[in-house]
Amino acid sequence: MKRRSASLLATSSFCEKWCGFFKRDTNNETVQLQKIFYLRALLICSLVSTAAICSVLSYTILSENEMTRFSTQYDSLSGSALNSVADSFEQMNSGLKEMATTYGYIFPNENSWPNVAWPGFLPSAAHLGKLSALENIAFTPIVWPHKIPDYEVYMGNYYRDDGQDVRSPPMPGLQLGQLWSLTLPNRIPYRETDGVIVGSDLKYVTPVAQYTTSEIYGPIYLSYNLRNTMAFAPALDKVMVCVNSTSNTTLARSSCGAISDTIGLPFPLPTESVPRPIQDMQALLVHPIFPGKNSSTLVGLVFGSMSWKQL
Repeated sequence: MKRRSASLLATSSFCEKWCGFFKRDTNNETVQLQKIFYLRALLICSLVSTAAICSVLSYTILSENEMTRFSTQYDSLSGSALNSVADSFEQMNSGLKEMATTYGYIFPNENSWPNVAWPGFLPSAAHLGKLSALENIAFTPIVWPHKIPDYEVYMGNYYRDDGQDVRSPPMPGLQLGQLWSLTLPNRIPYRETDGVIVGSDLKYVTPVAQYTTSEIYGPIYLSYNLRNTMAFAPALDKVMVCVNSTSNTTLARSSCGAISDTIGLPFPLPTESVPRPIQDMQALLVHPIFPGKNSSTLVGLVFGSMSWKQL
């Protein structure tokens, strides 16, 4: 009770003080001006405080709304972009698998390899490349060193007789069908005879037998050993090792693919003293070819040029 009485007395004293201030002699002009000043100051402070509080609350609410909106839009756009890349890659992958399967069924006898060439490759590959969003499609048989002479004779005859493939030697001094590589780093062409490359114990050749040409991949790459390109060799060897490590044909067909490192294109040509400007960044998607339905023998490879612009 005493505490309550003290509180009431304090409140009463405070009210009397301020109420008395406003009840003083209203005839005193100075007092009136002071009252007006204090009222205006109180009003201004109230307005400023209210404005500040409203501004802070508005900023906080708008910031939260903007952050929520940004997060939602970012998640939507990033998810859409990721799905688009996945769909594009699946499209490329499926198209290249189709080409590998087709080649295997056209030449089901593994004893005929590597001396094979499909006359309908170019129109089919050009059409499939557009459907699959692949910049280029190439076919290379697996040529073991002891089979190189027979293969060169066979492909030389094929290039001379077939009207669809490129029929001129890719480099001066080479005959149609002859395999070639480049010395590194000075890029001097030489005849490929043994399938040996730096950094690999495997000895085989992957000559570009048939492929779709473009501004980046011109006819000069005919019969070029793709394993000679350091950015491509690990992917090719990976497919070879994968196939040799499993006896399950179905598993090998579905899982023994590879993607090469990304490189700037076009390649510097041996005849160019000054390399051309880089036009695109591409990687090779690689799939194995097995003859027929049940064979587990790796006889060739198909390649698709994946442009990062397409992804």
